[in-house]
Amino acid sequence: MTKEYSEKNGKKLSAEQIKEFGDAFDMFADDGGNIKNARLKKAMKEIGMDCSDEELHDMITEVDEDGSGEIDFDEFLTMMIHCLGLDDPDDAKDAFKTLDANKNGKVLVQDMQEVLKGMREKLSSDEMNAVLNELDPKKSGSFDLKTFKEVFHFP
Repeated sequence: MTKEYSEKNGKKLSAEQIKEFGDAFDMFADDGGNIKNARLKKAMKEIGMDCSDEELHDMITEVDEDGSGEIDFDEFLTMMIHCLGLDDPDDAKDAFKTLDANKNGKVLVQDMQEVLKGMREKLSSDEMNAVLNELDPKKSGSFDLKTFKEVFHFP
């Protein structure tokens, strides 16, 4: 079965690395071609990457952008690139991680509101409400990295 991965990930890893990671991925993937987050630690050990539960949780939070609770092959390669130190700096992700007080991949709207209030260039009440509504249109009380990048126009 041919696994799909982004061009970005394909440029950072050799064909041999992609095959090795693909073989490890296949050992743990379900019929849908994903690894459930709970099985990921075993997959990581299989390729010689022993990490703590906290490190694993942080990596999952970073790569599972769709919040599915599963890692697809491209997300798995992103994790491997990170583990090998081959990833590019990501200002949006770094800023988001600073705001993610609970380390669960979500930022509370009320926390973002406090950040916006503390900015040197003050926003009007209407401007602040517009930003917060764009971050959380469903009024769930939090937002994820993908939404953060979209609202603040990170690439």
